[in-house]
Amino acid sequence: MRTRTRSVLAVLAAATLAVTLAPAVPAGAGPAAGPAAVPGSGAAEVRAPVPVVDWGVEHCPRGEVPRRVDCARVRVPLDYDDPTGTKIRLFLARHRAKPSADRIGTLFANPGGPGGSAAEFVAYASRLFPQEVKDRFDIVGIDPRGIAGSTPARCAAEGRPPFPRVPYPLTRAQVDRQIAYDSYLRDACADEGNAVLDHMSTADTARDMDLVRQALGEDQLSYYGISYGSYLGATYAAMFPDNIRALAVDGVLDPIAWSTGRKADQWRRDPFSARLRSQTGAFESLRDALAQCDVAGKQRCALAGHAARTWHRVMRRLEDGPERVEGFGRVHYQDIVSFALGTLYDRQSIPFFFEFLDELAEAMLGDNRESHGYGAALADLRRSIRTQPLPGPYRGANAWDGSWSGPADEVVSRTQRRLVFSPGFEGVACSDSLNPRSETRWPGAARRAERSGRYFGRIWTWASGPCASWPGDDSDAFRGPFAADTSAPLLVIGNTHDPATAYSGAVAVTDIFPQSRLLTLNDFGHAAFAASDCIDKRVERYLVHVRLPAPGVVCRADGRLFPR
Repeated sequence: MRTRTRSVLAVLAAATLAVTLAPAVPAGAGPAAGPAAVPGSGAAEVRAPVPVVDWGVEHCPRGEVPRRVDCARVRVPLDYDDPTGTKIRLFLARHRAKPSADRIGTLFANPGGPGGSAAEFVAYASRLFPQEVKDRFDIVGIDPRGIAGSTPARCAAEGRPPFPRVPYPLTRAQVDRQIAYDSYLRDACADEGNAVLDHMSTADTARDMDLVRQALGEDQLSYYGISYGSYLGATYAAMFPDNIRALAVDGVLDPIAWSTGRKADQWRRDPFSARLRSQTGAFESLRDALAQCDVAGKQRCALAGHAARTWHRVMRRLEDGPERVEGFGRVHYQDIVSFALGTLYDRQSIPFFFEFLDELAEAMLGDNRESHGYGAALADLRRSIRTQPLPGPYRGANAWDGSWSGPADEVVSRTQRRLVFSPGFEGVACSDSLNPRSETRWPGAARRAERSGRYFGRIWTWASGPCASWPGDDSDAFRGPFAADTSAPLLVIGNTHDPATAYSGAVAVTDIFPQSRLLTLNDFGHAAFAASDCIDKRVERYLVHVRLPAPGVVCRADGRLFPR
């Protein structure tokens, strides 16, 4: 059984990552070059030169490079409608296969986002992928265009940004401030955005991946995508259905809901982040975790015996407004929702959150007890959300626990008078998806989402606030049809208690691709990657031998949600 080390800092990082509603503040050689056919989005095929890939440790970021890892930088067209025109840079990292005659080829991997670094994820492949997979494949991660080590998206604006004071808005004044902030970001990209902003759709990233596949001499693609990486996988499968050797997606987003919505003109009133049902997955995850706490008993779970009642009492109290709580400072309703969502990303963090909630409830509703430092943890969370927001909410934060000093989104410049930032999340998601044109639609959409996923509807809806009239060009985006008869069946992996990518997304993708097979993990946390030997063995068999699991397989986690 493989476990992932967790700490209070890891919980805070996951929480911050999960709930960011501001944009990303920041942010051996292949075959000889030659022409390659790359399909357009519902248009005629275009041709682009195949780049040469020159791998080397010297191309990796400064600092200790993990064993069997090297890096490369390649140049690809900025605009596939002009394949010999302006070029941009892609940053790649590779975890090399074990030297042997049994090497299969290259496995491309993407951990999610949009805004996450696939190169950094691959740097820790030795800790994550099943043994035979990492021995028999070169595992390659490409930082998507506009993000991390690839040519970054850049926007800039004068004047101090109207930063929101809470993770997402509830009151009229908070809504007005959030809208003002989102408008500030859009205007910054409209007035001082660089060229890559017009070419950041997932379809362009899929084209990049296919071009790199050819550069590495692979006849077909092998791929593993988590969270937003599942949308990249579904887009590639729809655009390049004959180029697939094996394609597995985990923590799955419904691509139709993401791109256009499943109802006619739904996008005119509901943004993509409200259409995905993430709020429903988060609510059901919290509800069932509270129920399991009661079953586990007081020795295993601090809230046992009254778990759901305690949660509802605390939240009802905070609905009336923030309170100053001894040992915790000023506590807002949105703080607790965002903290809850972040911890639901990682099953190992849930017991910690319930201990935190138990102590907060005692401080608010009963006699104060000895502090265990949870108030300080909440203060750190709020500070990190407000001062250093990270890429968007679908990033696979819990997929690895490394700290490789690879390229990552960062603040380029932030002063009292000027802000320069890299909108990785918005640059991709807002280009991919149809959304209401006016920001005045978000409050109503948030209220409707709250009805389908209590507590979490607003936080997920406001994640897409900057997408109203996003200035980036979306003419090259792919919005379907997604259904395709692929050259190999897809493996679709869904977690029944996923707070970010609801299980319904896995069911939807299984229905879209007729040959695909659904593999289920009945557990808590975001995605199923590295959470269950039962899942890992079947993923390994699929990627190595392209053998699907039997229909209807349901796996369980390797340990209890509330260990003794």
